[in-house]
Amino acid sequence: MALRRSVAALAAAATLLGLAPASGLREPAPLDSSAALPELRIEGGSDVEVAHVRRVLARVLGTRVGAKARARLESGELREPLRVLLNSGRDNLTRYRIDGRELSETIVFDPAAFPLVETSAGTRSAPPETVLAHELGHAVFKLASEEQVIHEVENPIRAELGLPLRLRF
Repeated sequence: MALRRSVAALAAAATLLGLAPASGLREPAPLDSSAALPELRIEGGSDVEVAHVRRVLARVLGTRVGAKARARLESGELREPLRVLLNSGRDNLTRYRIDGRELSETIVFDPAAFPLVETSAGTRSAPPETVLAHELGHAVFKLASEEQVIHEVENPIRAELGLPLRLRF
């Protein structure tokens, strides 16, 4: 029993520190030093969680679709800077500014949640990169349709990171 708890604690620590398990996750091309993260706020969570989310965002923004998201964030065309609110309630969503009509730039994100999604390789846990990529589709690209987010944002990022494509929401 103690061994199982130790293994679980080690796996959780590895996840928070950004040490990916043998998931096949590939790093996109590294960002150059002039490509710091655009203006965004990460609120809540511990210093370790905030640093982990910054690394995850850097990987996502280092992809081709991520570069488009970065450009949009830096352009000033969004009403507000991107906000990522960390929580531990397994919530991953983009808030609406006007219910059902206008998406905001606020993402609610649990970095320790690995929701199960249906992929081309079967049901898999979604790594934080794909969860944030999906939510960027809503918050940055203002796509309300889950299927549109999957096909235009999440799946291109999954492909670039070497992950199986998501089939549906």
